[in-house]
Amino acid sequence: MAAPNFWEDLLEIQSLDNLMAKAYQEITAAQNRITAISQQKLDRQKNLAEQQAKLQQQIPLIQQCEQQLTTLTQRQKTLQNNLSRITTTAQLSAAENELAALPPKIKIVEEELLQLLQAQETLEHAIEDSTNFLQGVDASLAAIQQEVDQVVALQQMKIKEEEARIKQLLGQLPANLQHIFRPVYERFRFKQPISFLADHHCTHCHYTLANEEVALINKGDSAELCLNCGRLLAPESKMPFTPPN
Repeated sequence: MAAPNFWEDLLEIQSLDNLMAKAYQEITAAQNRITAISQQKLDRQKNLAEQQAKLQQQIPLIQQCEQQLTTLTQRQKTLQNNLSRITTTAQLSAAENELAALPPKIKIVEEELLQLLQAQETLEHAIEDSTNFLQGVDASLAAIQQEVDQVVALQQMKIKEEEARIKQLLGQLPANLQHIFRPVYERFRFKQPISFLADHHCTHCHYTLANEEVALINKGDSAELCLNCGRLLAPESKMPFTPPN
């Protein structure tokens, strides 16, 4: 059985355990910053490759349209110049019909060319943005990596100190209490291995205890486990005070 003064050691272990959990969270959050930016870099590199590929596909289409437009406008000019030299009615009618059909064709090609040029301009701007981003992201990564390294080093130092203190506290517990608490601590590491008694209930799982059990635990000289969640139950008097909102 545990002497009452050992509750302070047990609760300090849990408090240090909570601090260690927060330190690990800080490390994870810091490392996630690098992961997120690295993923953004990979995504932008992929986007850039896709944009460049699309731009390469646009170039021959633009050249094709430009050549087609040149051919049509040259044909239009040739027909206009040759109208005065035509000697037969049939030839004149055919030339006039072809000449009348050319403007709509030219307009269609011009509109297609305009759309292609606009798409090209959009892609060029997107490529410029992606390139600028990638040029700056490495510098940002280097600066953030330094910040992350500092955070990780600081939190690891705290963890080392807290781990050493926990080891000390565990080692000075009586053997019978270690036998009870160590399995609970290992099972609920970073998950509140110690719960509290409050109005006949376990504060963690709300299991209801009998009057005899409540009286035994509140005496504070024994270590009892919650029959429902398996955590060590601390006396109600050991519960941290929470100020009202």
